[in-house]
Amino acid sequence: MFDPKKFLAATATATIALMPMHGFAQDDGGSSSNMEQAGENMENAAENAGQAAENAAENAAEETQEAAEATENAAEQAGEEAQETAEDAAQATENAAEETGEMAEEAGEEAADTAGDAADATENAAEEAAQETGEAAGDLAAMMEDQFSDIADMTIGDLTGTDVVTTSGEDVGEIDGFAMQNNELMALVGIGGFLGLGEHNVSLEMTRMNYSAEEEQFVVEGYTQEELENLPQYNEDNLTMVEDDVALSAAAEGQASASGDGSGNGSGSGEMSSDSGSGSGEMSSDGGSDSGSGDMETEEDSDSN
Repeated sequence: MFDPKKFLAATATATIALMPMHGFAQDDGGSSSNMEQAGENMENAAENAGQAAENAAENAAEETQEAAEATENAAEQAGEEAQETAEDAAQATENAAEETGEMAEEAGEEAADTAGDAADATENAAEEAAQETGEAAGDLAAMMEDQFSDIADMTIGDLTGTDVVTTSGEDVGEIDGFAMQNNELMALVGIGGFLGLGEHNVSLEMTRMNYSAEEEQFVVEGYTQEELENLPQYNEDNLTMVEDDVALSAAAEGQASASGDGSGNGSGSGEMSSDSGSGSGEMSSDGGSDSGSGDMETEEDSDSN
């Protein structure tokens, strides 16, 4: 640590040592004057040295204090910045958590809305399909009494091979049979080809067909020959074929029954088979079937007895 007193003594000693020695060789009169002057010089030098030491000490103390204050300020500023950074990080984390929660909630609501919309769409589609099937069944039942009244009692086998034309008279093919598809009676039409070879096989709704009794041919409405040739071919795995011995009216009734109870192709064909069986039984009984002839023989035997 700096000591002003030691610095003053050292300065005075150095000043005395540097004074000119020839002054002491003068006479006694001048000697007294020189000694006084030397004393004054020493006093001045001591004062100057003390002042310089004091100034140096004050400057050192001020610089030390300023350095301490600067260090303290830097520490306080660093602490404040660190606190602000921590608070900002905490706020950012909280904001991110809130945003994540809001996004998750919105995603959940959107998923629920989408599921609800899909369920509504499925329900609406089912209702529309059922309505359309019912309307088609009603249309076909009406057509059996109108456009198809001449052939309603004909069997599928009798109708197979009938020519099919467009409304403009284009000869497009012939009937290959009838089938149930999605509870709707379809006419299977072979377009083009020769003797069944190279045909383009399509299924057409019976509600798109008409029958000309005069020409004895089916008429396709709403299609040209080119449009029919561009239709996709049917897949037999998706069809339930109607047996050849079933009447066209019975097949139409099978469609109406299927659309009424909402059953699939299988149940529809089952009802048709049941209808056709009972129908053929009734026709056989009226026309003299085996069971009818049996009944008649029994009556004759009883009469003879």
